[in-house]
Amino acid sequence: MHPLVQRVLKHIQDPQRTTTINAVVPRRRDLFPPTRMVVVATVESRLGFGLPPLLRELYTQVGNGGFGPGYGILGLEGGFADPLIFDLLDPALVGQTQGGTLIDWYFTYRGTDPAMPELDLDLISGKSSAMFVDPKPGPGTWDWFDKLVPIANLGCWQIVCIDCAKPAYPVLCYDGQQCQLRLSTPTFEAWIEGWLAKS
Repeated sequence: MHPLVQRVLKHIQDPQRTTTINAVVPRRRDLFPPTRMVVVATVESRLGFGLPPLLRELYTQVGNGGFGPGYGILGLEGGFADPLIFDLLDPALVGQTQGGTLIDWYFTYRGTDPAMPELDLDLISGKSSAMFVDPKPGPGTWDWFDKLVPIANLGCWQIVCIDCAKPAYPVLCYDGQQCQLRLSTPTFEAWIEGWLAKS
């Protein structure tokens, strides 16, 4: 077992330290039990690439999401779901939510899930019409990086992502209001370590 896994297990026993938001606004629910490795493998198969080894251990040894920075690490099937909220920019969509697991967030941001609306936003140029568009994916509507996996919602449209294309698994933060992607920590392990040290 990775030493960080043991520290997370101990850390989350305190309800105010289960997630960053719990220290400010206590809202802890029951912890999600760990998931099985077959669930992790199924998600990785659907994604087409592997998740960080530490994240796999957290899912199978600690819990299926719902703990960690912000509102908590997104879960896999049957775990913590942080619904995608589609009323942030368009009043006509008030109250609409969908999905919420790690795989839902990834395929929504990739613009490849026909069941999910995609944003009319170009991450490279920063241009946005600030509207949700037809849920049919198409070129030029939503440019997101392959293997960049949303892992946690910090609130105020701040989404933490893991770059699974790089062996160190750097963690980046996407600021949806400024349309900026910036490096948060050089590794996923450092991101977990930082959360443990701060909370």
